[in-house]
Amino acid sequence: MEVPLSEHDQESIVIEAWTTGAERQQELIGGLLELFERFRSSEGFIEARILKGSRGTTVLSYLRMRSAADRQRLDKQPEIQAGVDALRKIAHPHRDLFDLVWVFTPPVNEAPASTSRGAY
Repeated sequence: MEVPLSEHDQESIVIEAWTTGAERQQELIGGLLELFERFRSSEGFIEARILKGSRGTTVLSYLRMRSAADRQRLDKQPEIQAGVDALRKIAHPHRDLFDLVWVFTPPVNEAPASTSRGAY
């Protein structure tokens, strides 16, 4: 199923690539876990994800909020600002904001693809 989104449905997505030394990657992940735990109870929070790079020097953080206004309200909270400032002492962030414009989901009412050659 393909779902185009209108401007009224716009979520706010923040993706940050954090670069740090390999010896500090786990410390960075721990700090992001604490920060995202605070986000969970915030109005407009949808989800957050943390991905670590295989080289040990990059961590991606993904934050999905219901709207830009919800994200901006969260960014203005002093405890959130303090948490982000602490993370910036561990790693250098490269931030970008994204608008969700299209969603793909598995097909509805279609049988899954299968082979006619039998089990493997």
